[in-house]
Amino acid sequence: MNLVAYFTDHRDALWFTLGFGLLAIEAGIFGFASGMLLFTGMGAVVTGLMIYTGVLTGATIPAIASFAIVSMVLAWLFWNVFHRSQIGASAPPPPVSDLVGLRFTLKQDISLTQSTTERYSGIDWKVVVDPSAEPGIMRQGTQVEVVSLDAGIFRVRSVAT
Repeated sequence: MNLVAYFTDHRDALWFTLGFGLLAIEAGIFGFASGMLLFTGMGAVVTGLMIYTGVLTGATIPAIASFAIVSMVLAWLFWNVFHRSQIGASAPPPPVSDLVGLRFTLKQDISLTQSTTERYSGIDWKVVVDPSAEPGIMRQGTQVEVVSLDAGIFRVRSVAT
């Protein structure tokens, strides 16, 4: 018996194969990141179960309609569940660095549009005004403090004396 004849006679096996194949691709290649194959794979498995249990006859049009409807309903249900769980999630804590709080004296003026560099620990850091800092312009000789940083960038504000 060839494969086409087998799947013609066993429509449930066709949907199970399609569903588990899609789930295997989603898990193995995409790592459950896309979601599209996850919901369509589950829709195909549920359609196979409905044909196997006799809820559906296995005719092509009702099986495809069931597959589409079940896939959409599962996507909608799981999207709502995942979306609600993400709403309650808190923002990740800001990264901690020993360099936050570092104080030094500016060698040049800086502003929101003008930066300078500061050599620290053998690295030339770009020094920029933190957007929340007052005032927006800091003159040469001002004592500043690093309030946050990115790769190669110090964000500073003036130190109140």
